[in-house]
Parts: sequence; C-alpha cells; structure tokens
Amino acid sequence: MTKQSRRKFSAEFEAKVALEAIKNEKTLAELGHQFEVNPVTISKWKNEFLDRMSTVFENGTGKKSQEDSPDLDRLYAQIGQLKVENDFLKKKCQETGDIRQRMEMMRPNHKALSIQKAMRYLFYTRSSLYYQPVPEKPENVKMMQIMDKHLLKHPTEGVVSMVDMLKEMGIPGGA
Repeated sequence: MTKQSRRKFSAEFEAKVALEAIKNEKTLAELGHQFEVNPVTISKWKNEFLDRMSTVFENGTGKKSQEDSPDLDRLYAQIGQLKVENDFLKKKCQETGDIRQRMEMMRPNHKALSIQKAMRYLFYTRSSLYYQPVPEKPENVKMMQIMDKHLLKHPTEGVVSMVDMLKEMGIPGGA
C-alpha cells in the first residue's frame, strides 16, 4: 500500500474555488467533483476567504506598499533597542536594595511615565508610594521599654513570667 502525499493548492486556485462556493450556483459536493477537492476543504476555504476579505481594502489597492517596509524595519529595530534598555533598567532597579532610594526615584508628577508603570519598574505597589507610617502609641512604647528592661535582667524567663510581671504592674494586655 503506497502512501499518498498531501496535495498542495496555489492561492489562486483556492481563491477561485472559494469564489465559486460564494456564488452558491452549485452545491459544495458539485464543486468538489468539478475541482476534485473535498467539499469540507472547499467550505474551509470559503470561510477563510470571507473572514479575510476586508484586508483587501486596507491599503486601498490590497498590496503592501514598498516604502512601508524600510520604515517598519527601522521601527522594529527601535522597539528591540527599547526593550533591551527597559530590561536593563528593570534589572538595575531591582538590584538597588534600599526602598527609600527607589521611592526617591519616583516623582509623582512625571509627565511621560504613569505612576503605575513607574512603581511596577521599581517593584513596589502604588499604595507604598502614598503610605504614611503610623507612630506607635505612647502606652505601647512604655510597655515595650518595661519588657526590654525585664528581659535584660532575667534573660532566661519566658512568656508566662513576662505576662505575670505585667499583671503585677497592672498593665493591661498582659493576659
């Protein structure tokens, strides 16, 4: 048994058969018999033709102008260069470890770069730009100082003895 190779059709032939199918003068079976092509394939060509027919009118003539090609090549080269530069800057920005330095790089009134993009490059969320730290309450600071002094005097004691000490002093939150 010999294996048949798949037939290849030219674009002109496919377009001719698709146009005949669009005319609806013959059934797909009749067209398949006439052109010696499977009706399913003809249906596929017809649908593809209908999907892409609007591209014929994009440039007015349906042909790509020769002067567009060098301009496109230059633009693609520029995009590639910008991508390399962008990746380099992202990497360098990521290597800068201190958050304060990175946040100082961000200027909220920058015209060309949105805050969202700038913060993405700095690897932080926008909310971190606007965050204002809340100072610790004086009662908590006093309690932490008392706990530090106690731990320096009795470094082997654990949580239970610390809670007992705070209860004896009448400090709430020791429970």
